[in-house]
Amino acid sequence: MEFDVFVSYSVRDMNVAENVCSNLESSNIKCWIAPRDIEPGANWGESIIDAIENSKLMVLIFSADSDKSPQVLREVERAVSRGIPIIPFQIEDVEPSAPMDGFLSGENRLEAHTPPLETHIRKLTNQVKILLKKEKSKKKLVLTAILKYTTGFLGIFLLLGFISSIYQIMQGDGGFYTILSMIILLVVGLIAFLLAFMPNFLANKVITRVNIRKMYNMLTICLIILSLLLVVVINDYVPTEYSNQGIFFIMPSNLSLYSQNNETVNIGEAHKFYMGMSTDPMVMLNITITPLHGEVLEDVYYKKYLDYKNFQWYVSVSDSNLTVDGENALQKVYEITIDGQRYKKREVWLEKNGKLYLLKFTAPIETYDKHQPDLDTIINSFHVK
Repeated sequence: MEFDVFVSYSVRDMNVAENVCSNLESSNIKCWIAPRDIEPGANWGESIIDAIENSKLMVLIFSADSDKSPQVLREVERAVSRGIPIIPFQIEDVEPSAPMDGFLSGENRLEAHTPPLETHIRKLTNQVKILLKKEKSKKKLVLTAILKYTTGFLGIFLLLGFISSIYQIMQGDGGFYTILSMIILLVVGLIAFLLAFMPNFLANKVITRVNIRKMYNMLTICLIILSLLLVVVINDYVPTEYSNQGIFFIMPSNLSLYSQNNETVNIGEAHKFYMGMSTDPMVMLNITITPLHGEVLEDVYYKKYLDYKNFQWYVSVSDSNLTVDGENALQKVYEITIDGQRYKKREVWLEKNGKLYLLKFTAPIETYDKHQPDLDTIINSFHVK
């Protein structure tokens, strides 16, 4: 539990200490004072140490008795070691001894040894309020500083993403979504930098004003939340733009694109690479790029499937035409049996720039249909650069 004030005193000054505590609490200042706040059965020393470390200020009822009290000296020492401000409320005209003076030398004592005591307690209450307000302000300034550096690093991260997008576009790998992401990263990154360095352009007196600071903190918190949402949206909902070997297509965001063979396999003059379309290793997209050497696409297409007709494991489902990358393409759907497992395959044949681009999708019959909308997205966005 956190307290505003820990009241330290000698037992002989208990009446003054309780009077001070009562007045502070009447001003909504939460105090801890022994023995009132020590739980029944709790260890006395541990309770005092815990209370000091959870208090924002210490009010020391300073007198000849408290100056000589080993317990009070230990409490003051603990407060100093924890950086807790101390207000010495001096109720007797005495100088602190050497051990006590070593801890109080930097503290301004509030002299209260002349009557009436109530007047001095009111001054003490006002002084406590001022110090508590300063402590609260310090915490808020720390929050402002944390937010400032957080947005600064966030700005760097977003602008690095922007630079990465530019590089991707310069390599010819970027499409619409890359450009859109690049613009968003640039705008949000610049806003982050502006907010990060704004306190440097404002006078200290301005940034410490409550309204200005609150507004700044709210803006930075909103920006951090927006940036995190932006990262989530880009990673999870913006389609991945896939590019390799001069081909380009959009990979639907709900699929996990991985490669069983991360590097292109060169087979003679052909380029072949494999991509898994889900966490199921039996669902696969195979893309092969092969020079046609003057051969006609239709001839190559029909020759392949004519050979398949001689195999019992092959069952033709359909032949059709479709448009891919502005060109007429051929499509074949058929079923095959491998090691007792029935698979369905969908193959799209595209001729472009004297090369054959063959997209072969394979999945178990049970899961084939659910992947077709995603495969349609790939085929509809497929183009050769």
